[in-house]
Amino acid sequence: MPHRYCNRVRGRLRLAAAALILASASFASASNLKFAWNASSDPNVVGYNLSYGTTSGRYSKTLNAGGATSTTVSLSPGSTYYFVVTAYNSIGLQSLPSNEVSLSVSNVPPSVSLTSPSAGASLNGTSPIGLSATATDSDGNIVKVEFYQGTTKIGESSVSPYTATWNNAPSGSFTLTALAYDDSGAAVRSSGVQVTVNGTSPAPSATPTAADKIRVIAMTPIVKAGAMARFKVVATQTPTQDLVVNYAMGGTATAGVQYSMTGMGGHATVPQGKRSVLVQMQTLSIPGAKGGKTAVMTVLPGTGYVAGRGNAVVRIMNH
Repeated sequence: MPHRYCNRVRGRLRLAAAALILASASFASASNLKFAWNASSDPNVVGYNLSYGTTSGRYSKTLNAGGATSTTVSLSPGSTYYFVVTAYNSIGLQSLPSNEVSLSVSNVPPSVSLTSPSAGASLNGTSPIGLSATATDSDGNIVKVEFYQGTTKIGESSVSPYTATWNNAPSGSFTLTALAYDDSGAAVRSSGVQVTVNGTSPAPSATPTAADKIRVIAMTPIVKAGAMARFKVVATQTPTQDLVVNYAMGGTATAGVQYSMTGMGGHATVPQGKRSVLVQMQTLSIPGAKGGKTAVMTVLPGTGYVAGRGNAVVRIMNH
């Protein structure tokens, strides 16, 4: 049974250096990528097809680049793709496929910032208080932005400019945040903004006690790139109700590069009756990379607890 690629067009193709450089990384943060290849030396070649799919050796989609030696492909985050190029002549006969290259496309988490009220603002709780935020996603779209006072949701917005109204705000000092979701399921919480509300009945006291002190531990201090890293958020004593703990990621590792933020929403819930909760982080393998990077988790202030000193460090090793 003949191969589905006819070899009547002489000269097997090889992808150009630019395509190999692009595909040598284990991920890409863009959804529209340009692929290029060397032109065939066969004078009978009139055009090229770029074929790709999510299974090695099986290519479900084909783009006709015509006589060009490059084309742009629109990819969806969260999958690994495999690519080959074939040449064809004027009667449609195709060459054998080129070398196959693979590329994994990861989702870049959104960015969000609470723009109003400003930090340190003194607000009148007898009137509605407007909240607003800016949110962007470099490789997709913002689905919605939620607004929080501590762990209490104030409202949400799915259209820019992202706004919400805080009605009947009690007197007291509060931390306001915005939580942005992108169309690939990643969620990122903004930095907290401290405000003071005056003129209404005070909120029930939520003075933190020693039992509410939260710290974080690295359960996998050293992890090989591509493996799952684990952090543990721990309370000094068992909480009497679900406790939502805010955290931030830092260090020399970059989200979407050395690790994925998918499933890491910037907060973890210590369940009632439990003293801890695990937070998992998927590290990403980068073929050819050397050395290591650090991912650092730090507990942020929140309602009903105080942040313990220190942070947790996971070193991501490529070899």
